[in-house]
Amino acid sequence: MFGRSKWDVWPCTHSCTAFFHIAKSEVSHLVPAPLVVEEDGEGRAQIVVSYIRFRAGTHSLPATEELAWGIAVKRIKGLGLAIYAMNVAADNVGFLDYNAGIGFDVHRPPVRFDTDLDRRTFRVEDDAGPICTLRHQPEGSLPLPFLPFTTEDWTGRAGSLERRLFKWRGVAKLHLAAAVATTLHDHPFFRGARVSRANPVPAMVLSSTKVQNAAQCFSAPTPYA
Repeated sequence: MFGRSKWDVWPCTHSCTAFFHIAKSEVSHLVPAPLVVEEDGEGRAQIVVSYIRFRAGTHSLPATEELAWGIAVKRIKGLGLAIYAMNVAADNVGFLDYNAGIGFDVHRPPVRFDTDLDRRTFRVEDDAGPICTLRHQPEGSLPLPFLPFTTEDWTGRAGSLERRLFKWRGVAKLHLAAAVATTLHDHPFFRGARVSRANPVPAMVLSSTKVQNAAQCFSAPTPYA
């Protein structure tokens, strides 16, 4: 699966990741112990919603658009961000089957994406209705290389927890204002959390630029210990 590298590399062409404050009561029951929801100074939880477009070929899959969300939790090992992965949606069954097979919860059936890269707008829906619209402005943003820090990524499989490390490869843009025209809908994809009440976190919108080596990278999973 990982070849000579310890990282499972998923080349991509574009992404948009936005962070939101939400009442802790909306999501705390979704996070299994011993993980602990991360709180800000006002006692609010934080969720992250991400769009990404993967190149064709990884694990023999076609080009894929993905929407994922998770809940920020206290990191168990090391420093930096930690996320409990809640749900993964995509536009093809093969990608969903692959992710379900490695322990991620997936949203079925496949969803529909309406993306406008020129306007940096990403709309996602399925037969149950709209899920979200993510939008960011390239103007007034700061380009920066992805630093060599990792995110602790947790999944639950059959009542047990698995830990992966996650990192980006490529170049990002940090947007200094909250997500522009971003809308989250109360949809089954969000597992009952009333995300329409969530508020974008200022200066916490990251997007990738189209560079040849852009990729998401995951380490092999290890059980919670």
